[in-house]
Amino acid sequence: MFVVATISSGIGSKIFDRAHPDGVIDNVPYAGEIGHVMVDFSPDALLCDCGGKGHLSAISSGRGIERHANLIAKKDQTRLQNSLCFSKFHGTPGSLTNEHHIVPAAKLNDEWALKIVSDCTEPLAKLLLSLIFAYGLNRIVIIGGFSLAIGNNYLQILQNLLTEFCDYNLVKNNLVNMVELGNYSEEACLLGAAVYSEHIIQRKQSDRTK
Repeated sequence: MFVVATISSGIGSKIFDRAHPDGVIDNVPYAGEIGHVMVDFSPDALLCDCGGKGHLSAISSGRGIERHANLIAKKDQTRLQNSLCFSKFHGTPGSLTNEHHIVPAAKLNDEWALKIVSDCTEPLAKLLLSLIFAYGLNRIVIIGGFSLAIGNNYLQILQNLLTEFCDYNLVKNNLVNMVELGNYSEEACLLGAAVYSEHIIQRKQSDRTK
């Protein structure tokens, strides 16, 4: 059993189980909507695009990280100016974007950008750890434009956070090996849909022969 988590402009997930008739646990409309779990209960919690307050997607998604980066930059411009986001990519408080500043700086191991990503990814790591324990997951596959754009640095951040938040050695010692990046391909969704469709067709054909 494993989970595929999408970290892009929003956050979503699907749990896959070979013992499930369809292979994926997706029976109700809210299945996989982990981006709308409330993780920040403070009065100034960021708004989610759905209108909710303090949702995971408002904090840990690419869009949430971009907003957080701009807030932090406005509060402490000196640290921003020591970052590649400013010195190399010419980002300023209020103008920082993932595409032009945060992602390229994070890929170059910029300390400021990586800390922004890490701070915002903390609630995601805690939620994924809960899923590991609740479902007995043995793998987490990370996809989505934001996470895959940063690549191995994002993977390492998530692996480190999962290990930091886990104090149960039966799981802790295997966490690094549980997490992997998915295939960075524009056709990934189409290929997945094709494989799923083939599975459904084969299952129906099998049912007819019984």
